[in-house]
Amino acid sequence: MSYDAGRFAFPRVRLALDIITTVAIVVGTAVVVLSSYQRGQPAQQIVRAVGWEPVSGTTTVNAKALNPPGAKLMLMEFSDFQCPFCGKYATQILPEIRHDFVDSGRVAYMFRSFPLRSIHPLAAPAAVAAECSNAQGRFWEMHDRLFAHQSALQEADLVEHATAIGLDPQKFSSCLRSTARGLEEDEAEGKRLGVMSTPTLMIGTVSKDGRVHLLQKLAGVSSFETVKTALDVARKQTT
Repeated sequence: MSYDAGRFAFPRVRLALDIITTVAIVVGTAVVVLSSYQRGQPAQQIVRAVGWEPVSGTTTVNAKALNPPGAKLMLMEFSDFQCPFCGKYATQILPEIRHDFVDSGRVAYMFRSFPLRSIHPLAAPAAVAAECSNAQGRFWEMHDRLFAHQSALQEADLVEHATAIGLDPQKFSSCLRSTARGLEEDEAEGKRLGVMSTPTLMIGTVSKDGRVHLLQKLAGVSSFETVKTALDVARKQTT
């Protein structure tokens, strides 16, 4: 009886702790940012206060980017479809980012797969499935489905996901067995830019030639507020 009671009680306790932790992070971030603005701290100090750090270099926009016309900023994500932290980011934080910044046309968004193969053996096949979905114009539909079903990433599951989002099953299955060039490019770019963990975010300005000039980097995302703060500061610097 004690085992059963603990089994059913623990999720409720964990949920309560998650809620308390999330509220504390959001409140703490707001206090730090507000006090920083009030003291007139430079923008770089403000974004550092919520976990971002400077990064330099450039990158190119890939075919999976959400690229609103006229957006001067790019938010780039390196992610792993089997990573639980990436799953939390994709289902709880990214929807707010897309609603507040991408859908409004203020910020472009780029996804790059960076499977941590040594600890997440199903992440690379899932990334290939996402690339195959992109070939049929349904990358983001597959992106959302994979992160919503992280326990179902075997090959049979991937085919089922493809069918669920309306892909041609024969083309998809054939693509799964081919080399995913987009994945190789994403991994190479992540290694070049020093990505060590997922999710990792980078903010940059978009030039007229389509290149992204990187400004800030964040390894690990705790809340929407940590991203919003850096984007707000970067937008003020580029207007």
